[in-house]
Amino acid sequence: MAKILLVEDEVSMSHVLSERLQAEGYQVTVADEAEKALEILRTNDTDLILVDLRLPGMTGLEMLDAMREDEAIEHERIRVVVLTNVDDQIVQKYVAAKDYDYLIKTENSLDNIASFVATRLAKT
Repeated sequence: MAKILLVEDEVSMSHVLSERLQAEGYQVTVADEAEKALEILRTNDTDLILVDLRLPGMTGLEMLDAMREDEAIEHERIRVVVLTNVDDQIVQKYVAAKDYDYLIKTENSLDNIASFVATRLAKT
């Protein structure tokens, strides 16, 4: 069973997305802020991270940079999908440079996100 960390501060989005992914058979852990997500990553195996860009405190991109610098986190094997409502070229360049994936929440249904996750996990 693949383990997913969903980093999303919007309660309704995290609830429906985590339920949808659990229905697909994934083990989903939810963090509502970046600092909590980093702590989870230090202590739990994770196969894929779904991370929102806009989080309270540290942003999603700052969290990903911190993850890559943290020796306690085996970031090389974790697939990353950035979720956002912002279609920004700076973000697109950042995720492309890091070999991350990028989805715009408002342009993707829960089914599309779940399918995208399945595809990315199949590449692991």
